[in-house]
Amino acid sequence: MPQMLHVSDAASIGIHACSLLAALPPGKTLTSQEMAETLRGSANHMSKILQRLSRARMVESTRGPNGGFRLSRDPETTSVLQVFEAIEGPIREEHCMLRIPLCSPAKQCIMGRLVQDVQEMVRDRFSKTTLGDMARFIND
Repeated sequence: MPQMLHVSDAASIGIHACSLLAALPPGKTLTSQEMAETLRGSANHMSKILQRLSRARMVESTRGPNGGFRLSRDPETTSVLQVFEAIEGPIREEHCMLRIPLCSPAKQCIMGRLVQDVQEMVRDRFSKTTLGDMARFIND
C-alpha cells in the first residue's frame, strides 16, 4: 500500500539499530548479524547502514570474538533526527508532494502549506525524540 509519508528502509533500519544499541546495558555490544535478525532484515544491508553510521561517528565497532557495535554518543542527547540525517543527509525543504509540480510559482499551492507543515512536524518530532526515549520504549 502506498504511503503519504515515507522513510527509506535504510533510515528506518538505522534508527531501529541505534535504538537497539541504546537499549543495551553498559559495555554490551550487538553484532550486525544479531541486529539484522532482530529487525528481520538482511545482514548485508545492515552492515552497509552500520558503515554509514560509523562514518558519522554515531556507532563504533569492536573486533574479535566478543566484538560488535555500540553507540558512540550519549543516547539521552542523540536525536532520531541526527540518526536520520547521518543516513539520508540533511532534510530538504519540499513544497510540492507531486514529483512534477504543475502550479505556477507565482500562485499559492492549492494544498496551502500542507507539505511544509507536515515536514516541520516530522522534523520537530524527530529532533525532540532521543535514542534514550526509543530505548525506554523498547524495554517496556
